[in-house]
Amino acid sequence: MLKKNNISLAIILFLGTLLRLLHITKNDLWFDEVLSIPFPINGIYHSHPLYPRPFLLYNNFLKYWTEIFGRQTLFLRLPSALFSISTMFLVYLFAKKLFGNYRIALIATAFFAFSPFQIWYAQEARNYPLAMLFSILAAYFLYSFSKNNSIKQLLCYYSFAILGAFTHPFCIILNCIQSLFMLLDKIGWRKKILILIPLLILPFIFYKSYNDFIFLKSGFWIPIPNIQSLIISLENMFLGYTGTKTLYILIDILLALAFALSFKQLVNKTDKISQLIFCLISFFLPIVIIYYFSIVFKSLYLDRGFIIFTPYYYIWLGYMIEKIDSNMIKKFIFVSLIFILSIGLFRYYTNNMFEPNKSTHHIGAYIKKPFKPLSIFLQNNLKDNDIVLSGNMSLVPPLYVYLDKRNLEWKLLSVLCAYDPNIVNPVFQRPHRDIFKNPKFFISKEQIYGLSKEKGGKIFFLGCDWARSGKLDDNSLSVKGELDKRYRLVEMRDFNGINLCIYKTGE
Repeated sequence: MLKKNNISLAIILFLGTLLRLLHITKNDLWFDEVLSIPFPINGIYHSHPLYPRPFLLYNNFLKYWTEIFGRQTLFLRLPSALFSISTMFLVYLFAKKLFGNYRIALIATAFFAFSPFQIWYAQEARNYPLAMLFSILAAYFLYSFSKNNSIKQLLCYYSFAILGAFTHPFCIILNCIQSLFMLLDKIGWRKKILILIPLLILPFIFYKSYNDFIFLKSGFWIPIPNIQSLIISLENMFLGYTGTKTLYILIDILLALAFALSFKQLVNKTDKISQLIFCLISFFLPIVIIYYFSIVFKSLYLDRGFIIFTPYYYIWLGYMIEKIDSNMIKKFIFVSLIFILSIGLFRYYTNNMFEPNKSTHHIGAYIKKPFKPLSIFLQNNLKDNDIVLSGNMSLVPPLYVYLDKRNLEWKLLSVLCAYDPNIVNPVFQRPHRDIFKNPKFFISKEQIYGLSKEKGGKIFFLGCDWARSGKLDDNSLSVKGELDKRYRLVEMRDFNGINLCIYKTGE
């Protein structure tokens, strides 16, 4: 039996690793990924100034990583894949430690390995896989310390809890919940005091970091959640953004059955009830807290941040499936869920998304469209006295990466985000005049005439919306209207939802 379990684990880990590396460079880097890349200005490394970075640990890691391996797409995304692969194995170890059951651990690991939600962020240069890795390591050593008196495990818990806190704020919420749960457990007062120490530090880090989010104070793009948001989050945490209406309904039915079975287990006080509660509060209570925080204060409710809680979600599902009495029903549900995940994976690798032009089910995530065709065209047609203007801020950071034959000084002077001062920015929820004040990166539509007169070349204007649906957002329309009045349009092209308009100046 042990050999069979080890073979099953090896197969799951191999397939999970393969899925995280498969086509990892297929899609071009997009806005948020580029913002994670430190780049040098006057010899000093900065993250892109379009976006504040209170949680700098991942960015600092990426700085040293890119100094060694370079900024090619593969090496930028490879750390996320490696962090996700490491977490996959830890899910198995932690599930086995919690319940002492190989089958629960294998089921949870299989869900983690094949979830399109996990693959999505394992193939992006973002901080989420690292935050998830730190959080499960902290939980693993916290639970281990609660069962023995190892100072090494306590120090490991402290270390990973702090590292997670400086990687993503949701780690702080999770660590506090898990620590409080352990304080309620039947452990000695000495252990309780030692576990309490991070609880005195972590909330302060969250408060300080939250205050560093200057843009959150005056408004941010994340919508205020509703009850439906909670259901969508549980769907996405399992299947990701690449499901279909039918698949999400099936997931809802299976989750409802799992919650009903959980309630039965709690009422009957079955074996391992404490571990079951630990998993439940680790994935569901943080979401509820963030839900109410987002309603009362400022919205932080974003499904991709909930990836930090998913290991406990999958372990809980594994436990629920294993508790089903009928082996036939047990196997049917497990195979059905793996089949659903397989469809989601196929849709992910073929770049399909549920209702791509509606953001309700995938807030902040869009179909990944290429930037290279546009950058190649610009590279071949731009002259030193030309100007590149973007009506949507999402296009500017990738252009800094893919216009690789242009030096940084030229990019700072000639690749600018153009804006109408009176239009409310959809990201920061306030007028552009209150946001875009750095002349190195932004230019108002009234200032374009002076710059074009100084440079004397053509204007290459790029317009789109965030989804790159082929339509122009309000700001792009306004800037384009200004350009149409002042200059002669000589050429128009479409690059995967980005409208390129070339204007001739000096006439």
